[in-house]
Parts: sequence; C-alpha cells; structure tokens
Amino acid sequence: MAGATGLIVLVALIGGGNASASPAGRPTVIATVATSECSSGGGVAVDSTSDTVYVSGTLDVCVFDAKTNKFTRTIETPSTIWGLAVDPKTDLVYASNNSIRGSVTVINGKTNKVVATVRVGSGPHGIGVDTTTDTIYVANEYSGTVSVISGKRNKVTATVKVGAEPDDLAVDSATDTVYVDHLTAAGFVSVVSGKRNRQVAKIKVGVDNGGFVDGIAVDQSSDDVYVSNNGADTMSVINGKHNTVIRTESVGGQPAQLDVDASTDTVYVPDFGSDTVTAVNAATHKIIARIVVGEGPATARVDPSTDRIYVYWADEDNGNEGELTVISG
Repeated sequence: MAGATGLIVLVALIGGGNASASPAGRPTVIATVATSECSSGGGVAVDSTSDTVYVSGTLDVCVFDAKTNKFTRTIETPSTIWGLAVDPKTDLVYASNNSIRGSVTVINGKTNKVVATVRVGSGPHGIGVDTTTDTIYVANEYSGTVSVISGKRNKVTATVKVGAEPDDLAVDSATDTVYVDHLTAAGFVSVVSGKRNRQVAKIKVGVDNGGFVDGIAVDQSSDDVYVSNNGADTMSVINGKHNTVIRTESVGGQPAQLDVDASTDTVYVPDFGSDTVTAVNAATHKIIARIVVGEGPATARVDPSTDRIYVYWADEDNGNEGELTVISG
C-alpha cells in the first residue's frame, strides 16, 4: 500500500477564537484531514501515550500523528478492518478483520509492524481492551459471540455467547465488565462478566422506528454506560451498578459510535444523519454544542489526555475519501 497522505484542511471554527483552544470552553473544530488510503471502515482508536490515532481502512490501518495532524503511514492487513483498540500500557494495537473467517491483527505501535494474527469468531466488529487484566474482547457479529483474548499469549481463552448480531463493545476495567450492543431491531445491550466470562444481563434500550443500537461507551469514573439508538435519534444512559436504563436523551439524527470524556464529563455523539457531533454534559444532561463536521460521521473517539475528539466520516463528494475531523473539547 502506498504511503499515507498528509493533506490538512482547516474548517470553520465554532464560536470564534483560534485553533488551539475552545472558546469559552465550547468544543471547536480545529482541523479536518483527508486520507485516500483509509476510505472505508470507520474504526478509530487513540493511543494517548504516544499521541497517535489509528483509523481503519479496506486492507490497512492508517497511522495519524496527533502532534502534527498528519497521516504518516499505512499498515497492511488481511481484510477490511472494522474495529480498532489500543492498549497504551503495551503499545499494541488490535484490529478486527471483518470476514467470515474472522481474525484480529495485532500491531506493534512502536514499529508499526504486524506481530500476530489471532483467529476469532465470524464477522468480528467491535473490539476493546481491559488494560488491568491485559485482555481483549471482540464482538463477532455472525457468530453471536464475544471472543476473549489473552494479551500475553495472543490466544483466545474463552468464547461467550451473547445473542444475535453483537456489534460494538465497551470495557470497564474498574469493574471487569464488558458491555455489548446488538444490531437487532430488538434493541438491547449484553453485559458480560470478565471474571466469569459469561453473559450476566440483557438490558433493553430505546430503539424504535426500525432502528438499531449503533455505539456504546462507558464512563469508568461514574459507572455509567452510554448507548446510541440509531433510528430513535436518542442516547440511552445505563447505570452500570444496577444494569438499568436511568434516562433517555435526544441527540441528532441517526446517532452512531459515541465516546465519553470522563475528565470533562462530556459525551460526544456522532450524528450520522445530521452531519454533526452532539456534545452532551453528562452531569446536567443538557446539550452544550452541536458541532458541524462532514457527511455521515460514523465514529468519535476521545483522547482523555488532551481533551481532543477524533471523528471519522467519508466524503461522498470526493469518492468516499476518508476524513478525520479533530475537535478541541
């Protein structure tokens, strides 16, 4: 695969001010960066230790330098990458290869080289890391399972049945719990115990109008779980201690793979149908900003060390070229 591009296009700032900080504490777009190599997929992972962002592509992973806001290289993979996760303690990147014969590619973040391939279930999508136990969890859409991988041995140690079409997942390292959303119209979240490697609960969320759940994130400081209800244009908030929905909040159209910044108590929801990112104050439950990005934002990921948010979208006017918008939180 050819080397990555480094095209930077500054977009309009929201609320004025310069590009280095958010005016009056409001989230602000500071850059949008194009990459023709990673033009499909939508997975994004942030390594806050090395100031590196990884973006999934058709047959590769693109590496983005968060200090310079430039794509610096690509790493070839066996098939289309769907999910990405980083373990900042080991500097390893985990990429799910979305195919019938599913696998996870393990990349050394220091050398940008593939160091292992781990066979998992069929159609792996979401992937997450428990940095406390050095365990990786993979949602296998076609198999209806979650694969549990030992980070030390790069081997599957357990397979957990969770039900039809598991998609994205979020790991709470503090409680050793994994939350898995499902693409089915039934609209539910599976709760998996990392200690027992077993599904311990199913939580109904607010999906309607033929929609589905399309994104999940956990705030480890509050033990709250946030779920995007695509089709209902809402976000469900789950109390992780009691596994119950405690409120449902309106966001933008077709909310997708969201993330939470625990340091600022803010949830960032990419609104695929509205071409925006909705920023919600988790304490007051109020929308504090709607940030205009590009067409169909699919994924938002937070760097907690810099309070920057990285949003992936595909530019339909430019052959679905991948775009990464950087927001200062």
